[in-house]
Amino acid sequence: MDKNKPIIQTTEDKPKLTLENFSKGMDEVYRKMVIFKRQKNSSFVVMKNGKVIEINPFDAPDTIIHQFEK
Repeated sequence: MDKNKPIIQTTEDKPKLTLENFSKGMDEVYRKMVIFKRQKNSSFVVMKNGKVIEINPFDAPDTIIHQFEK
């Protein structure tokens, strides 16, 4: 083991999490969740205007794509 090499990675060694990368990841999570809910014929349970509602997974859009200004 090299004594001069730091044990803990610095911020420079880690990839930066940008809003665009985070959004792409969340879009993929949503897409997979819709597929799962449709396979199980299970509704989405969400809160809208302070009320808990159920949404049919077949009425939900397949994907959600976010676009950011540059």
